[in-house]
Amino acid sequence: MTRKADPRHRLSAESSEAARKHLCGRFGIPKWSTPDEYPLRRSDLRRLSVSFTRMTTIHPRFDWFFLLNAKLFGFRNLKAGRILDRLDRAIPVVLPFMRKFAYYQVIVLDR
Repeated sequence: MTRKADPRHRLSAESSEAARKHLCGRFGIPKWSTPDEYPLRRSDLRRLSVSFTRMTTIHPRFDWFFLLNAKLFGFRNLKAGRILDRLDRAIPVVLPFMRKFAYYQVIVLDR
C-alpha cells in the first residue's frame, strides 16, 4: 500500500526552503545558520524511523512569528512584537494542524 503525499505540504516545505535560501542573508534579514544546516525533512525522519520500533514527533511550541520578529524587527518594534506573540499563541489553538510546521521539534525514538 502506498500513500500519496499531500501536495499542499510539499508546497509549504518548498516555500519555506526557498524563503530560507533566497531571503535570509539578503534585504537586511540576518542569516543565522551555516550553509550545511537545514531543518529535518520528511525523508530524514523516514530514514531515522527505520532503525526504531516507534518514532513520535512532538512540537512543544509554535514560534514562527517570534522568529519573524527577531529576523525582521530585531525585537525593536514592541507593538509588532505583541501582535506576533498573540499570533504564535493563537494559531495552534485555532489551526492545530499547523503545529507540525513549528520550527522546533522533539523526536522520541523507542527500540
